[in-house]
Amino acid sequence: MKRISGLFFLSGEQAKFTLLKKALGKAFKVNNEVGSYLVTENYKTLDRLLDILIEIYPILQKSKIDKIEILINLAYESQCNWEVSTEQVNKLRFLNASLSITAYKEID
Repeated sequence: MKRISGLFFLSGEQAKFTLLKKALGKAFKVNNEVGSYLVTENYKTLDRLLDILIEIYPILQKSKIDKIEILINLAYESQCNWEVSTEQVNKLRFLNASLSITAYKEID
């Protein structure tokens, strides 16, 4: 595996992003009524995204976020293997979050 990055996207029909901007800082972006946050910690990327979301869960509720989407991007050279642990699945379930994974062969 060459590189792993991930983002979460937050949205909701009545979503308010003010508290989330304060909690997540400049790395949190809002575009077309969808908030996003990028993490590039390689093998810890999914854990980091989940930990951030669980840490700010009360703020997500106050901000009326009703949709959480996580996207993981995997860049690989020759083979791509990746797994989600039971603990990670439980955190996804707690957050009611979807998980998408994109894998692509990176050519130098």
